[in-house]
Amino acid sequence: MKKIKVGVLDTDGYFQHSFFADKDISIIGKRQINNLYGKSFFTHAELVCSIIFKENPYCSIILYPVVGSNLKCSVNSLIDGIQALINKNVDIINLSLGIEDKYYSELENVCNKAKEAGIYIISAYSNNGKVTYPASFECTLGVNGLLLDNSEYYLQRMSQNIYASHRYVSIYHLELPKLVWGNSYVCAKISGIVSCFLIKGELSEDIWLTAIKNFDYTVLKKFRCLVLSDRKEEKLQKQFIREVINEIYVDEFTNIIDEKYQEFLIYADYDILFIDCIHYEFMVNYKELIINMAVKLQEKEIVLRYPLLGLYEKADLYRDKNVVINQMIY
Repeated sequence: MKKIKVGVLDTDGYFQHSFFADKDISIIGKRQINNLYGKSFFTHAELVCSIIFKENPYCSIILYPVVGSNLKCSVNSLIDGIQALINKNVDIINLSLGIEDKYYSELENVCNKAKEAGIYIISAYSNNGKVTYPASFECTLGVNGLLLDNSEYYLQRMSQNIYASHRYVSIYHLELPKLVWGNSYVCAKISGIVSCFLIKGELSEDIWLTAIKNFDYTVLKKFRCLVLSDRKEEKLQKQFIREVINEIYVDEFTNIIDEKYQEFLIYADYDILFIDCIHYEFMVNYKELIINMAVKLQEKEIVLRYPLLGLYEKADLYRDKNVVINQMIY
């Protein structure tokens, strides 16, 4: 199977978190280490690359740092970076950045050159609504979060643009049960999803729409929920369950490994199995077990508080096993 190569123009990064340990990432060009958030957090490139890998852990990423310590990128650096990635024969170029308001023909020319080489350029629009390049070029796929209220689906394709119903993206996979905000992160998510399409092929419309349907969390109050948690005695967990969920029972998540308990889950009287575990690396070990339980619990719904599955992975699961595992956030 061909490995999709995703080129990324962004800040530099350290990539020392355990999430990156088994990921294929290389850095070319002049190193420009700068940490946007201080030593306790991640650089912008680390967040962007992690989001791409979360959607497609099997791709390879080539990072070309173009954003310096002043947190700005010159148009010449952007052009040079795109050309460098064209020379590396990447399949996708992720641009979680852009030039506001000012048009440069040289920039459009190099983007057209990438398109002619069969490369998808996926580029973020500015968060402030300004005209942004390369996102506004016809040869690129622009990404924008519209902040739509009551949108049924997370993503919509309109002409050369992809719109998300909001600009929040989870970084649960970095052991942070938090959301980051901005078109740059939505752009990275789209690049990861597109890389899956390139390697695995198209999906039927009904399958894809099922995967990207926004979860209506109000159902958690309307239906009876059995909750599996890794911290059921914590004060904040109890508060969340009390305020958000119509729970009939709260149990330890690790009970799910017991075959007798699995049988209990199949026959117990409830509507939704709600799983709330705060540690991604812990949960990854149980992914296949959760999927197998979803197959067995055809008459019940499984909802994950934090996103364990990528969007294409979720669609694949529905296509192959006729199973939907809902996630409160993306």
